[in-house]
Amino acid sequence: MPFTPPTLLSITGIDLGQYSARGLTLQLQPLQSSNGLRRTINGDLLDLTAPQFRKYSVSISCEDVDAPDLTGIYQGMPVTVTLIPETGIGVVTLSMLVDSWQTSAQEWEHLTNWTLNLLEA
Repeated sequence: MPFTPPTLLSITGIDLGQYSARGLTLQLQPLQSSNGLRRTINGDLLDLTAPQFRKYSVSISCEDVDAPDLTGIYQGMPVTVTLIPETGIGVVTLSMLVDSWQTSAQEWEHLTNWTLNLLEA
């Protein structure tokens, strides 16, 4: 059985490879479409957000020598993201869809930068 180093993130549906998850940066934020904050004519702030529209977006990025092969990953592909408690937000499992991804390579340093953007389903 191959050794898998511990990580604070688990993604099912996309194979990042055994060592492609080192040094990940994860950004979790509420979707702007879930913002139902509105001001009344008197200036009071009200939350009119319907609970079913409170969704998240996740952006995962990394710079490494062993980058995952992102070809074959398309917009709308379903994935499950599990965030582990050490991230400061507790254990969260999200059903998400791929929004976009990008990759770039530095030839001389042999480094690859990649970013995967996901939206909660």
